[in-house]
Amino acid sequence: MKLHTLLACFIIMISLSAYSQSFEEPTINTLKFSERLVYGGNFGLAFGSQTLIDLSPTIGYRLSSQFTIGTGITYKYSQIKDYTLDMNTSKWYDYSSNVFGGSLWARYHIIENVFAHAELEQLQINYNYTSVEGSVPTKINNNVGVTSILVGGGYRQPIGNRVYFNILLLYNLNETDFSPYKNPIIRAGISIGM
Repeated sequence: MKLHTLLACFIIMISLSAYSQSFEEPTINTLKFSERLVYGGNFGLAFGSQTLIDLSPTIGYRLSSQFTIGTGITYKYSQIKDYTLDMNTSKWYDYSSNVFGGSLWARYHIIENVFAHAELEQLQINYNYTSVEGSVPTKINNNVGVTSILVGGGYRQPIGNRVYFNILLLYNLNETDFSPYKNPIIRAGISIGM
C-alpha cells in the first residue's frame, strides 16, 4: 500500500512539473507595467471552539526577473468563547481580537521557483478579554501595536498560466507576547502574475 501511495505521489509531481514547463514566460524587459504586477495573498477560515477569519491580499511589482517588491494589507478576527483555564476551578474566559495593518515585502528568486522573502509588518491589535473566576467577571479592552520583521523563504508551484501556489517558511525576528503568530510561521497562498 505504501509503495502505491509513493508511486502515485511521484507520478503527480512529474505531471505537475511537465505541466508547469509547458507555460513559457515572456522576458521581463518586454512586459508592460500592468504585466509586471503580481496579485495574491492568503485567506483563512476556522470555526469551532475557536473562530478565525484571515484576509491578507497583496500586490507586488516585478523589478526584474528575479526581484519583486510589494505591499499587503491584513485583517484577522479571532474569538475563543467559554475556554476553561483549570478544570478544578470555575475559572474561564472569553477572548476576541481584531487585527489590522499592512506590510512591505521583497522577494528574490534564487532559482526559478525557490525564493528568499523579507517583510516588515505593522499591525494594530484590539483585543477584548473577559475573565471569570467564580461569578466575578473582569473585562479588559486594549490596543497594542506590533511590528514584525519576517525573514525566510518559499517555493512556488505553477498551477496554471501565470498562476502559482506558494508556500513560505518565515521567522519573526521581533517576536513578542502580542505577536499574532509564533515562530516558525508557515504561510500558503495563491499568486497571479509572472
